[in-house]
Amino acid sequence: MYGRNLKAYKKTSIDADLAVADPYRVIQLLYEGLLSSIAKARFAIEKKDIERKASEIDRAIRIVGALRAGVQYDPNNETQRKIGENLINMYAVWNDRLIRASAKLDVKPLDELTGYVVMVKNAWDKIPPSEREKAYEMQDARDRAKNQNPPQGAQ
Repeated sequence: MYGRNLKAYKKTSIDADLAVADPYRVIQLLYEGLLSSIAKARFAIEKKDIERKASEIDRAIRIVGALRAGVQYDPNNETQRKIGENLINMYAVWNDRLIRASAKLDVKPLDELTGYVVMVKNAWDKIPPSEREKAYEMQDARDRAKNQNPPQGAQ
């Protein structure tokens, strides 16, 4: 009974956090959720709980997909393009580790992946608020430019 209530509380807390979160916080929550799913999948593999393993790996793959879908960059800006492409490639490697762990019932790819995610999450967590504000301003400017110049036929 308590486990179910705690789970409902956590879900409600996360939903509330997402409802008011800025993009930076959303990415933090995705990394946290990914680490949680990896840990649960690892435990399920160790306990030979195939159903739970499948559920957690699926959740982790969906989180990685959300992270990948959120990668935005200006293709005309060489630095942004390289960073964006590297992130997309990194997320493809992460998916590969998840699929390999699931298919082989092996925790080693999950352990490796955990190290990668922790490293990236730690770097993300260190982004200072001033840099976040600059990124929001750049995104707002891009959005305004898109709205002022809609594609042909979109009017």
